[in-house]
Parts: sequence; structure tokens; C-alpha cells
Amino acid sequence: VTVNGLDTSEQTIAKLAGEVGLSFQNPNNQLFHNSIEEEVSYGPRNLGYDPDRIDELVDDAITAMNLDEIRDKNPYDVGLARRKHIAIASVLAMDTPVVALDEPTGSQDVQGIGILGDLVDGLVAEGKLVVVITHDVEFARDHGDRIIALNQGELLLDGSVREVFTQEQALAETDVEVPLVTRLATELGFPGTI
Repeated sequence: VTVNGLDTSEQTIAKLAGEVGLSFQNPNNQLFHNSIEEEVSYGPRNLGYDPDRIDELVDDAITAMNLDEIRDKNPYDVGLARRKHIAIASVLAMDTPVVALDEPTGSQDVQGIGILGDLVDGLVAEGKLVVVITHDVEFARDHGDRIIALNQGELLLDGSVREVFTQEQALAETDVEVPLVTRLATELGFPGTI
């Protein structure tokens, strides 16, 4: 895998951390500080940003993930959905050109998914590459512009939302169903609706 021309097999984690921010599927594997603010500031501090920039990045990330009111709490004093938001905020604060989110919508309610959707759309508008690993086809449909479907670690489909989600038979091999609207429209005689 190459990232911005760097062969990842030849780079240190520290070097790659300045290029790619990764939020784990399970935030418990990522969080280790005693307050949300400390957690979110960890990445930019390690990347050597100056204190004023760290403060700005931390404030922006905490606000983006709707964590302002609880920024002094211990991350383990909030529920799983909020811990996911904290982990994502800690990645945002690193201000990397690539942001990878592994199953971000898991354990989220409608409001949490809305925050994540706004976040993805905003990052893309800023010119960042956002990679979302997900089984949430509705989220992918609403916020993705390129969909890659894998099966047993092999590339099965790669294309636009319409190109991928209208290939129902091929998607059946991935254990991911096409969006409900697409299935319903096909049953009603309107194939190709996403």
C-alpha cells in the first residue's frame, strides 16, 4: 500500500501517522487518557504541532464531534457511541490528509450517524481523502463517491455508488446487501435506483 507516494512497508508508524489518521472499529483499543481533551490532544502533540495550533485543532475536533460539554470527562465514563466520537475526534485533531474510519456508524443512533455524515462531507469538501470501511450501505450511498466491495480480501467491485449498488448479484457475494431503496425499486420495476 502506498500513501502519498510512500510505500507503507518501508515507513515507520510515526511517519505514517502524519499522513493517515485511523479511527479503530473498537474505540477501546485506541483510548487511554483520563480526559477527552487529553485524548484528542495526544496526536497533534506527538506530531510536533505548536501549542496554539494544537489548541485550535483540539477545539475544532471536539466541536465537530459534539463533545464540547463533556471534554473534561474520562472517555470511559461515556457510552460506546460517544467513545467512537472521541476516537474520531482524536484522529481529526491530527489534521492528516487522509482519514480512515473503520465502521464509524456502529452503535450510533440517528443523531450520531448525522454527525458522522456531516463530518465526512466536510472533510471531503476540505480536500481530504476519507476512507470509510463499513457494512452500512445507506451511509456509503449517502456520503461516498467511490465504492469498493471486497470478497475474501479480493477486489470484487470498484466504481461509483450507482455502478456498485446496482449490481445486486455481485454484491450478494460480499455479505452486504444493496440499500433498501434499491431493492424495493427493483421489485417495483425501477432497476438502477439508488
